[in-house]
Amino acid sequence: MLEKIYARNIALRKLDAKTDTLNLEKHEQIHREQIFQLLAHNKAITSKDKLRAASELQHTGVKYCDGALASKSPEKFLLAYKLSSVALSLLKKENDTLTVSKWNVPRIIASNYDRYLLFTKGYQKIGTQ
Repeated sequence: MLEKIYARNIALRKLDAKTDTLNLEKHEQIHREQIFQLLAHNKAITSKDKLRAASELQHTGVKYCDGALASKSPEKFLLAYKLSSVALSLLKKENDTLTVSKWNVPRIIASNYDRYLLFTKGYQKIGTQ
């Protein structure tokens, strides 16, 4: 199921890049709800499951509040950070350097951590955003 959600999100993003006609947040909100259901039922088992879940959660919506950009749910960035960190640990145990490189897992981890800090503390640690 996580693979299907992930593939659907990629397809939607490609379509939107070509047409600029989609409300991605509407689709992503549905995907995030499905991800939470899967996480609640312990269905994100493999490293790639965790990476796919983290990828969806890092697309949490933002809004303007008092002239500044604010996350609608910054704790989703923290969860994405934790999921991607665990995925990296699993990939290292599996000695799966190909997936680490292909997905650029350290970058995903850094981006999620910076997003969480940026929207909760107002600063970044690594400077990815």
